[in-house]
Amino acid sequence: MCDDAECLGNVGAEYVTSNNIGTFEGCTVIQGAIRILQTSLTGYDDIRPMSVSDLSAFESVGEVTDYVQIQLNDPSFVSLRFLRNLRLIQGRRTTQYAWIRRIVAV
Repeated sequence: MCDDAECLGNVGAEYVTSNNIGTFEGCTVIQGAIRILQTSLTGYDDIRPMSVSDLSAFESVGEVTDYVQIQLNDPSFVSLRFLRNLRLIQGRRTTQYAWIRRIVAV
């Protein structure tokens, strides 16, 4: 859980996992990016899987300083409601393709 309204987001190749999802609860501003990939849900090696409902940790986020990237292939991913309070993506840093938001659901 975030003790402060501002929290560190994902940096570089980091992405949301079951190990770090709890650090985003209560955050209103994420300094960095939100990267949610298929591996975020499926887990790997010593990272346990998580469910789409775990993404509710982002419900209080209103601002992201870098970018938002969501790439999921999961039939239960049908809504971006967990980002309903997101009002601003600053785009200070972008993805390697210069995107500030990228949502791919297959």
